Amino acid sequence: MTRPSILVRYRDKSSTENPNHVAELGKGKGNLKENERYPMHNCHENPIMPPPRGGAPVSFIEEMSPVESYAISFLRLWCSGPKSKQKVVNELVMQLGLKQGYATTDCLDKICQLLTENARRPLMYHDVLCDCVGAHEACFANFIRLAAKKQKKDAMIFACLLVNSTLLGSIYDLGEEFGLALKLITSPAQVLENA
Repeated sequence: MTRPSILVRYRDKSSTENPNHVAELGKGKGNLKENERYPMHNCHENPIMPPPRGGAPVSFIEEMSPVESYAISFLRLWCSGPKSKQKVVNELVMQLGLKQGYATTDCLDKICQLLTENARRPLMYHDVLCDCVGAHEACFANFIRLAAKKQKKDAMIFACLLVNSTLLGSIYDLGEEFGLALKLITSPAQVLENA
């Protein structure tokens, strides 16, 4: 599996607004105070102090399925700041067309908002150009992949690791819509055959 095309096109380091390797997406309902941030760690620079469990590398982006690698790439870009968000919007509009591109962008925004405001614990993600995949990213990618396949029960297992159980229905619907859009990007012929 090769890297998603969006990462190939935006490979220069200046495109990454977040210089840290592992960063926080949301505080969730954890022990953090109002203005306190979850510690950020580079999982490759200091082997003595491991990263928070959610940021610990569990795989490599090249080992993920196309839908999973795109889900992770779009999550990383979306959470890296306004310039990176615009790259996601541009990529989705280019790949899916104006109407569906903006609908998918809105879907990703709602997913990230749910993950930020209702996470079980602070969601950790790696730098946009990092080759490894953290535990939380792998969980998110599996959730999106299973939701795209409409395997609701399995997808809900991964979703309940990310958000509170009261929001499983909402995040599943968003995950299914987002996953189907990613499926259309990665294998349009297969999606059209199954339609």
